[in-house]
Amino acid sequence: MQPFQHFSQLSNLDLATPGGEPGSTSEALQDASTAELMLAYNPYLNPPFPTPGPSTPFSPTHEHDGELPDVVLITQDQAHFYAHSRRLVLASTNYWGMLFASPVPPQIINVPEDANTLRLALHLVYGSPFLYLGPSLESIEGTLVALTKYGVVLDKLVASCMPLYHLILSHAPYRPIETYALAAWFHLEPVAVAASSHLLAFDTSTLTDELTIKMGALYFKRLLDLHKIRRTALKTIVLRLPQMHPPTDTCGEEGQRELMSICASAAAELAWDSLPNLSTYALQSVFEKPATDLRCRACKAVLQQHINEVTTEWSAVKRTI
Repeated sequence: MQPFQHFSQLSNLDLATPGGEPGSTSEALQDASTAELMLAYNPYLNPPFPTPGPSTPFSPTHEHDGELPDVVLITQDQAHFYAHSRRLVLASTNYWGMLFASPVPPQIINVPEDANTLRLALHLVYGSPFLYLGPSLESIEGTLVALTKYGVVLDKLVASCMPLYHLILSHAPYRPIETYALAAWFHLEPVAVAASSHLLAFDTSTLTDELTIKMGALYFKRLLDLHKIRRTALKTIVLRLPQMHPPTDTCGEEGQRELMSICASAAAELAWDSLPNLSTYALQSVFEKPATDLRCRACKAVLQQHINEVTTEWSAVKRTI
């Protein structure tokens, strides 16, 4: 099959532009800078920034399994993407939204998505690199909506070893509740679990109705349960006082009251004022600050052992839904 003769020239960053016009140099540089920053500072995006090769994805010369494209998808903003109907149908459970249900599939199809949405969707279907595009959370959401409409099973794309998993989670440190709600909406369990670790300090009373409805009752309850479990565990851990050391010539039961007072005061402060995201360092500091007044070495040893036990138990408490 011969490649299509008329096509949109994609830019060096694989950015199809409306009407087939190439993007400007300044726009390309700006997009490249944004992508490089995301890769440099985001722990979830580890792959290197790719160098575009001579064969641009979704152009008329883009081969897949030795075949040239046989269909062109035109977005609402008039960007052209050349694809392989066989690949799209194999990735779909409904003939790509019934667009290829006919025995003689069309060669030109207008789709309602914009260029950014379709570009990311095709990268996901083809399994080609896409992290360098640096899509926003809204773009990812639009792509997931489109893939669902076209019958692509999302579960296969969000395993912890897949790029989409890391792409969505790249937004969790900066927009944790939105990332969690997105994962919950599409029932992306691995993503929702990982994103919930960024919500330990989130004030659930500030949650909007829109996000609550989006995440659904199940995931909303799981988030509330996570906070409740950690608060309950913290109280249980810190309210348990240490055992007193055997009486010595210089420190008997009367002398150890200061130690018990320090532990009780720290426990009360932690149990009633701390958030579910309390760090082990902060926990340790609350016990250590008043301990400078202790003179008995045995009391200091008991307190240090108690601090070690408390921080170890707290660090083992579940941090995700």
